[in-house]
Amino acid sequence: MKKVTILLLCLIFGTSFLYAQPDLLLKMHGVSSRIAAEDETDLFRYSFTGLQNVGVGTEVYLSVMNRAGALGDVNWTIPTKPAGSNATIGGTQNEGDDTQFAAFTPDLVGKYVIEVFSDGAIAEITINAAMYLGALTEQPNCGYCHEGITAKWKETGHYFDTEWALNGELSSHFRESCLECHSTGYDPNPTAVNNGFDDFEFVFPEELAPGVWDAMVETYPEAMSRARVQCEACHGPGGNHFYLTQDARMVSTIEVDVCASCHDQGSHHYFPREWEYSVHAQGPNVGYAGGRAGCANCHSGSGFVAYVKGGQVPLTEAPPATVITCATCHDPHSAENPAQVRLSSATLADGTEVPLSNEGRLCINCHMGRRDAVEYTDNWLDNLSSHFGPHHGPQGDLLVGANAITWGYQLGTSPHLQAIEKACIGCHMAPAGEDGDGNPLIAGSHTFSMRTPDGMANVAACEPCHGDVGNDFNEKKLYINGVADHDGDGVEEGLQEEVHGLLEQIYELLPNDGAGHLAITDSSVTQIQAQAAYNYLLVEEDRSLGMHNPEFAIELLQLTLGVLNGTISDVEGEELIPFKFTLEQNYPNPFNPTTTIRFNVPQASDVKLTIYDTMGREVEVLVNKHHNPGQYEYNWNAGNFASGVYFYRMEAGNFVKTNKMLLLK
Repeated sequence: MKKVTILLLCLIFGTSFLYAQPDLLLKMHGVSSRIAAEDETDLFRYSFTGLQNVGVGTEVYLSVMNRAGALGDVNWTIPTKPAGSNATIGGTQNEGDDTQFAAFTPDLVGKYVIEVFSDGAIAEITINAAMYLGALTEQPNCGYCHEGITAKWKETGHYFDTEWALNGELSSHFRESCLECHSTGYDPNPTAVNNGFDDFEFVFPEELAPGVWDAMVETYPEAMSRARVQCEACHGPGGNHFYLTQDARMVSTIEVDVCASCHDQGSHHYFPREWEYSVHAQGPNVGYAGGRAGCANCHSGSGFVAYVKGGQVPLTEAPPATVITCATCHDPHSAENPAQVRLSSATLADGTEVPLSNEGRLCINCHMGRRDAVEYTDNWLDNLSSHFGPHHGPQGDLLVGANAITWGYQLGTSPHLQAIEKACIGCHMAPAGEDGDGNPLIAGSHTFSMRTPDGMANVAACEPCHGDVGNDFNEKKLYINGVADHDGDGVEEGLQEEVHGLLEQIYELLPNDGAGHLAITDSSVTQIQAQAAYNYLLVEEDRSLGMHNPEFAIELLQLTLGVLNGTISDVEGEELIPFKFTLEQNYPNPFNPTTTIRFNVPQASDVKLTIYDTMGREVEVLVNKHHNPGQYEYNWNAGNFASGVYFYRMEAGNFVKTNKMLLLK
C-alpha cells in the first residue's frame, strides 16, 4: 500500500510539473509601416503605435506570450465594451510555439477590456477608443493644461517639419503619402473615422513652395488643425481625456513602437530597424538590473529618463524597466539640444568632468567604470569578489584617459576625445555605406556597432583621419616615438594585437583561474595586485582593445606590467611624472590662428620645439630651453602666417619626433 501511495504522489507531482500553469504576458503590439508592407498575407495590415489609447476604427494588434513554455489553446474575449459595440477579435496569428497575435478594431468611443485564456491562466488589458481633438484647435486642447511642454514642442521638428515640407523647404521627395506620418490621426484604414487629419477635406498642393502652408491653413482649416506631429500622434487621441487618465484615456510611454510607426518606413526612414540590431534593443541586463534603483539609470530606458529629469541625482526607486529606446536618448518635446538628445553633463567616478559639450557626453553617462579607481583599490580588501574591478563598459574612462591607477606617472593620451566630431558618435554612428543592392549596411548609425552582423568592420569611420587602415581595425598600427612593438615580442603588429599581448602578460602575473578570468577574491591579494588587476580589467572591459584611446591604453598596460614584474619600482611618489617622452598632436587641428602643442618630459632635458613649413624652412623656434620632468604645453599664434600645412619638431636628447598641423584661415 505504501508503494502504491508513493507511486500516486509521483504521478500527481509529475503531471503538475508537465502541465504547469502558463505565465501569460498580454500586451499591445506595435507595427511599423515597413513591417506592415513586408507581407500582405499576414495579420498586420496597417502600422500601429502600440498604444492602449487609440482612435475609433483603428486596427490594433495585441500579443500574448507564455513566459513559462509553449502556449496552449488560446481563447480571446471582450467582456467589457461600450453599449452598442459590435467589436470582435478580428483574427489571430501564431509566432513560434509560445506567442499568438490578435487583431481588434474598436467601433465606438469608450472602454474595452480584452481577456485571453489559456490552460487555466488568464490575462487582460484595457484599451480606450476616442476621437482626435487636435492640439491647435479653438476647443480646449493639450496646451490648456500642458502649456510648458506645448511651448517646448513648438520648437521641435515635430512641429515645424510639415510646414517646412509644404513650403518646399524640407525635401523635394515630399508627397501626399508622407502625410500619413506628417500629420496627426491619419489612418488609411477605411473604418477609422475619428476626426484625424484624413477625415477632413484636403487636396494635396500641386506645387511645394513658400506660402503653401498658409494657403492650406486658410483653405482646409479643419484638416490643417491636425497637421504637424502633435501630442495625440504619440499619446493617442484626447477626446476622452479632459483631466482623466484612468482606463488608458491618455498614455505616456517611451516604447520604440510609437516612434517606429513612422520612423521605420523602410527606405528613407530606417532608424528602428538599425536599432533592432543594437545591444540597446536586446536589453540583456534589463531584467535583473533595470528594476534596481541603483542600476536603473543605465540598465533601463525609463530609468535613464527619470535620472536626467531628476537632475542626475541617484534614483531612490526604479520606474518599470524598459530597454534603451529612442526616447531614452532623444527628448520628443524639446529641441534645446542637437538632434533633440537629452544632453547632460558627464562626470567619471573619480570626479573627472568629461570635457565635452557635444552629444558624446550623453553616452559617457552610462559607459563609464562607476568606481573611483584610487579609492576602490585603496580599500581593496573590502572589495574582493568575483566581480572585482570597474563596472562593465568603462569606455568613457578610457576615452578620457582618466580614473586608472598610474602610481604617480603621467601617461600619454590619444586625441580621439576631442579630435573626433561628437566623440563616441563620430565613430559608432558613422555611415557604413550600402550593399550591392543599395541597402544600408547594418553597422554604425543607430546600431552603434563598429561591425555588421556578419563581422565586417566599418573601417570607413576611421578613414577621414587615418586614411586607408586596411580591412579590419586590428591592422592599424600605433607608433609611439617610431615604435609599434609595444608588447615586446619583437613583432610590430596592429594596435589591438599589441594590447592583447600586454593583457596576456599581465594576466599571467596576477591571481587567475587558469580559464581566462582573474581571481581577485581573497585576502592573499596584495594592493599592487589589486591595482594592476583594476587596470587590466579597465582595458579588457572597454572591449575596444585600445582603440578608444590607443596611447593611454598602451602606456597604462606597459606601466602596469612594469610594476608587476619589478622593472618599475618607484610607485609611491605623488608628483605626476611622465612615463616617457611624447609629443602630442596639437589641438585644435585644423586651427585659426592659435593652437596648443603639448609634450611630456620624463627626465630633466634640454627641449627644442621648432615650426617648419612644407619646404622644410624654419618658421619659428617655439621652445629652446631646459625642462624638468613634467607635462608642458605651449601655444603657437600663426596670425602672421599663410594658411597651409606646417610641421612641428621636438628634440630632447635622443628623442626626436615631428607632427603635422593645418592652419586654415
